[in-house]
Amino acid sequence: PDAGPPVVPDGNLAFEGNPSGVAGTINFDDVDPVTVYESEIEAQSQTADIVLQASNSILIGTNAFDNASGNAGDGADTLALAAGSSLTLETRNLGGGEAGAIDLVTGGSAGAGLNIVTSGAGTITVNSGVGGDQSTDITLPNLVSDSTITVNAGGGATSNVNLDGTVSGGDVDIDATGGVNVNAAVTSTAGDVDINALGDVIITAVNAGTGAALITAGGSINDAQDDLLADVTGATVTLTAGSDVGGTVAAGAVTDTAQAIEVAGVTDLTVDAGGSIIATGDGADTLADLSIAVDPGTNADSTYSLTNFAGVTLVLNDN
Repeated sequence: PDAGPPVVPDGNLAFEGNPSGVAGTINFDDVDPVTVYESEIEAQSQTADIVLQASNSILIGTNAFDNASGNAGDGADTLALAAGSSLTLETRNLGGGEAGAIDLVTGGSAGAGLNIVTSGAGTITVNSGVGGDQSTDITLPNLVSDSTITVNAGGGATSNVNLDGTVSGGDVDIDATGGVNVNAAVTSTAGDVDINALGDVIITAVNAGTGAALITAGGSINDAQDDLLADVTGATVTLTAGSDVGGTVAAGAVTDTAQAIEVAGVTDLTVDAGGSIIATGDGADTLADLSIAVDPGTNADSTYSLTNFAGVTLVLNDN
């Protein structure tokens, strides 16, 4: 079904797809229900993982998220699953008749301030274009998990991920056939942050702590904030771009005079670019390894600048 906005809660604290009949699950080919309520998800998660699949779209309703479930992490403007329960949201988007989006921000009472929470071993998975061929954007509010958060915008060739809220997970994996817009902060609390886009990646803040921050773009990797704050933090930072790392800020992003990717907390930095490389450290970074790869055959007008690092082993390679 195509999950649309709810109007009035039905008072039922359980749900299952018809005809699949699996508690807590609505499959692509189920004919109903097409509306699922916060109270149902939170109650059903105490005995089952939650899987919501739709042919076209999964959209947020206008009702306030104010159910007092008693689940860990619940509160105002929060959808909190029971400890150990996982949440999966997927759209198929096969053919023009199944065009759509996953948008849990637009029209919601809390906007990007909605919190979606899993705890313990519970994961959060959001996939668009599963077996489909339509470009299908994903727009998400705050996501919080003790475990893994996975977001994959697929299907057509230009499916974008818009992270309008903060994302905090044990491990965080974000993929898109289009671009990835990190409009708030993405944080790994116990593992790595891996962002992979065939288009551009625009970063407000990515923090892998003592883990690895791995960012790959078919286009450019650029800054979406001012020059004074760290864009990428991690013991290991790998930036791979088909175009620039740093350089010209994408249209619509804030002005970044230095046009640099600011890196912090790093001991092992790898940058591979098909264009300019402009990166700065935080003044406290002592690098054990620094590897830079460029293609001079296509970058006659490019700029290469790495500043505010110490203890550098520099390797400059021709691709």
